[in-house]
Amino acid sequence: MPLTDHWLAPYLDRFPRSGWLLDLGCGPGEDSAVLRERGFQVVSTDSMPRQLAMARGRLGAAALLRVDHRHPLPFRDGVFSGAIASLSLHYMRWEVTLAAFAEMNRVLEAGAPFLFRVNATDDVNFGALEGIEVEPGLRANDESPYSDLKRFFDEPMVRAAASTFTIEVLQHVQIDRYEKPKQVWECLAHAR
Repeated sequence: MPLTDHWLAPYLDRFPRSGWLLDLGCGPGEDSAVLRERGFQVVSTDSMPRQLAMARGRLGAAALLRVDHRHPLPFRDGVFSGAIASLSLHYMRWEVTLAAFAEMNRVLEAGAPFLFRVNATDDVNFGALEGIEVEPGLRANDESPYSDLKRFFDEPMVRAAASTFTIEVLQHVQIDRYEKPKQVWECLAHAR
């Protein structure tokens, strides 16, 4: 299986081969499948039943859980030796976003890598200028500010969200995973 838009490739050697990795918001399980094929043990989570059904088809039922990361994670402190979150941490109000990042730090071992991607403020092909801005960087895609929320980050917002981590790599990149180019922030950070 090819790497999903190759984003994991430069970072695979940063993840320890022992212990468990967490894929938060695994969607259809593409990244989890890549990690598993390369010998990692992965717990794959998502809040959407449809996404979990697709992931189950790709990954089987082992270590696949429905988890709403807007709430405290159902894992003990320091249980994971690494984590990824690809395009799953930008659907929340700011205080919930900060809590979600703090939860990721809590469930990771000290020094464990956390690789994530979030929407960038210039992601105009995927809604950066659409809808109503309900708080800085957070947009609603219809007339109600309480549904279809999507956050778009600038660099200071990424740094603030990841303030409970030590950032090793932070870069603005264009990805070609979809029909149109997508602008994201990609970050490798380490739990404290």
